[in-house]
Amino acid sequence: MQFSLNQPWLLAAWPGMGGVAKIAGRYLAEQLGAEIVAEIAPDEYFDLQGVQIQSGLIQDADLPHSRLLAWHNPEDGPDLLILDADTQPSQRGLGFCEDILTMAQDQGVVRVVTFAAMATQSLPTAPSHVLAAATGQEFLSEIQEAGLAILSEGQIMGLNGVLLAAAAMRGLSGACLLGEFPYYASSIPNPKASAAILRAFEKLTGIHVDLGTLDQQAAEIEAQLVPQVERLQHLQQSLPAPDAEEEQDDTWSLDSSFFKEEKLDAGILARIEELFGRAAKNRNVALELKALLDRHDVFKRYEDRFLDLFKRAE
Repeated sequence: MQFSLNQPWLLAAWPGMGGVAKIAGRYLAEQLGAEIVAEIAPDEYFDLQGVQIQSGLIQDADLPHSRLLAWHNPEDGPDLLILDADTQPSQRGLGFCEDILTMAQDQGVVRVVTFAAMATQSLPTAPSHVLAAATGQEFLSEIQEAGLAILSEGQIMGLNGVLLAAAAMRGLSGACLLGEFPYYASSIPNPKASAAILRAFEKLTGIHVDLGTLDQQAAEIEAQLVPQVERLQHLQQSLPAPDAEEEQDDTWSLDSSFFKEEKLDAGILARIEELFGRAAKNRNVALELKALLDRHDVFKRYEDRFLDLFKRAE
């Protein structure tokens, strides 16, 4: 790469749940007018997963692109290197991150930031909060001073986390900004969470972009999500009520949901297991699963297992 940057930060945002990170990263690059300066050869990291067919003809195969874009900051604050990637590698993820960091350090990168999504039980009308985690106490303190909330424990899945681990091994300071969105909407783009991430990023860097378009898109998506919540509530009400014997007072000291579960009809238990299996592959099924668990008052019994479907950041 033949260009010069001033104390740049590397920003990486891969596709993931709700498109949160990808939307934020690409929107930032477009608003700033960042220019493509390099592309990482895909051959070592990507395998073909299939081919497209049009009018009966198999189309030429095209491996995913991973581009680096550069932006020179005209104000006080860091320049940026932005990784715009179509997808995460299918193999050698750590090696991929090492290649990115080598290219970035050749340009004097001093910090690494990744964007990610965090699925929670938030309502679609609620503000999207941003949580942050850092590779070192110094950066973490700066994040706290900027007024951002800290992710005290959890897991950052995929290269959003691996890149930061690789950066830390090289002595580079790094952080992940995680935008909160409703767990049941993982397959729906969530520009509200993306806008929240960019507002948090501005607090750290001073880099401002007009978020009006994202905010408008967020309002449109919210209008679509509200009926989904209403559908969930209706589904809860329409499910068969538990048998009367399930509702008898519990005099034991253990969680009553334990006994309620034991008394559930075998068909209901089988249905719960079926929905867990389907929800692991399609999080939209969680709507029906949550309604079923609530209706039979056993959500507490399954809560950890249920939240495991969503709580990992991507």
